[in-house]
Amino acid sequence: MSQQKNNKVRAGVLSALLAFTSVAGVATSAAAEVPGEVPEAAPIDTNWVQQYVHDALGGVTPVGTKASGRWIEYNLSNYCVSLHDGGSVVFKTCQTSSGKEGHATPAGEFKVYQKAAGPICMHPPGDKEVCGIHYATYWRKGGYAFHEAWWLGNRVNQRISHGCVNMRKADAKTVYDFATVGMRVSVHW
Repeated sequence: MSQQKNNKVRAGVLSALLAFTSVAGVATSAAAEVPGEVPEAAPIDTNWVQQYVHDALGGVTPVGTKASGRWIEYNLSNYCVSLHDGGSVVFKTCQTSSGKEGHATPAGEFKVYQKAAGPICMHPPGDKEVCGIHYATYWRKGGYAFHEAWWLGNRVNQRISHGCVNMRKADAKTVYDFATVGMRVSVHW
């Protein structure tokens, strides 16, 4: 079975699970406190189910589900930055580069902690300072950011950075304008 078809099958199954939890609204505990008693019903927080489904599908939100809030996603496997508002992708670009060997872009869940419109200078580890950078959106301590990379040229979809997500200026501005300090950033394979 192809990966795409497999994801569609998983999305359908998981969408059904989400629909069930939304309708049922309750779950039973694994074991009763007193042997022979029926376990008490407990409310289900469907937000964690939706996040689990999204992560299990490699960043795909199943049809019929609603992700909450606004957030930023970076897919390391296809170099795509997606801006999410609820269950909709409001912007997507795959014209980026990520961290090279020895300077990998870290995967995980982060939050935007700082923004700079520039022009600014950055000093990558083990390299000379680079100036004239606009629209940096920092999401992990240590200087990891989505930012303009005027030197990117046609070297998109490659691992050439020191861990940041290099972007074209217009795309970096779109991310900068969308992001707020504290906003969720999900970086995954």
